[in-house]
Amino acid sequence: RWYHRFADAQGLLERIIRDHPDYYPPYVTLAYIRFLQYRFPEAAQLALTVVRLNKNEADVSTYVRAHLIYAGAKGMIAHFGGPMSRLLNGFIVLPTLQEAQNMKPDSPEVLYALGSYYLLRPRGLGKNLRLAKEYLERLVVKEPLFPDGFARLAQVYKVKGDYQKYEELLAAALQLDPNSEVALDIKNNTCGFICPDSD
Repeated sequence: RWYHRFADAQGLLERIIRDHPDYYPPYVTLAYIRFLQYRFPEAAQLALTVVRLNKNEADVSTYVRAHLIYAGAKGMIAHFGGPMSRLLNGFIVLPTLQEAQNMKPDSPEVLYALGSYYLLRPRGLGKNLRLAKEYLERLVVKEPLFPDGFARLAQVYKVKGDYQKYEELLAAALQLDPNSEVALDIKNNTCGFICPDSD
């Protein structure tokens, strides 16, 4: 997955899940691949398999990652769906993120998810650029090799109208990983992972 060789990765992960259904990290990794492939319902379903476990059935990192992917996938489904989808799927995003935050409040994944949430929510429905900037700046200091953190922080500055900072941060993201799906989505303005509303 780190090398974006999804076809190879998903075959291995599906085999592990088939042969070892009670070993949960592969569910989460495959869910993340489905997310990056824009297959959000499948990502949500795979992550939900782990979210529904008791906390002692999976290690904390796996459990937290499952919550974050589930919340992210549900947010995407809500964003691209109709009014009923926005209501049903969007309603569970923040509580799910907060569960993850309670378990690992300072993990890079949690900081990224919360920063993205406050950046990408519509105005009047939870958007908060101050919080988005705070979480994402904490992230890039804590984990300076996480390209998607720089990419989302670039979007914060774009919304604020600081295009020089936007270009610098997006370039940093692509320098870390030229194949980052999120950074390329932002660079190409395809908005498959949502482009934030202007402030």
